[in-house]
Amino acid sequence: MPPRSMLVTDQWSPAGLLDVGVRRARSVSIPDSVFRVLLALRKGQRRADPDCFVLASQSGSPVCPASIRMSKLKPIGRRLGMPWLSWQVLKRTHDALLCELRTRLNDELVVSSR
Repeated sequence: MPPRSMLVTDQWSPAGLLDVGVRRARSVSIPDSVFRVLLALRKGQRRADPDCFVLASQSGSPVCPASIRMSKLKPIGRRLGMPWLSWQVLKRTHDALLCELRTRLNDELVVSSR
């Protein structure tokens, strides 16, 4: 596994952790900005267990994305006039912006190589 990456082998659902299976397990690169945040969160935890969740509640259980959506994301969306804001919308926006950035970088590489 490459440095500063994580291996995703489980998926959190309301029913608990589910094994994603060997075929769906994947390595995900962690950007520097996210790495710094995760490192700070990790240092602030009281647990020394290397297998514990990085994003955990006060009790040590994993933070449920639905809870964050309802307690943080939805109120932010309402204040911004975007009551439809969701994790899926953020992911699609991220993917679209990343695709656009890659296209622009590729275009600049083609122009600069001429």
